[in-house]
Amino acid sequence: MQKIKKKATIIADTDINEKSKMKQIQKLYRKEKDKHQESKSYVVTRAFQSSGPKKGGRLTKNVDARMRKDLRNDKYRAKGKKKGGVSQQKKAKVQKGGGRPK
Repeated sequence: MQKIKKKATIIADTDINEKSKMKQIQKLYRKEKDKHQESKSYVVTRAFQSSGPKKGGRLTKNVDARMRKDLRNDKYRAKGKKKGGVSQQKKAKVQKGGGRPK
């Protein structure tokens, strides 16, 4: 953050209009903030626990395996539709003449 403050003071001392100074300074701080952002971790638990769902904390979220699989499947299907829609999907093969083989 010290480096960012020094850069911000240099930008503030330049001879450009105030609006562009503010944009540049905000951009510097936004980039630095994104680097230090904490990520949320997902803990896979059973869907129905006898004692109820457990609290994980601020940066943890309890999810069940079925939900994760459903989300992954939705992404996969959306990706397939972009490529070609119905023509990309495989159709089930139907055998003609439903008797026993001779």
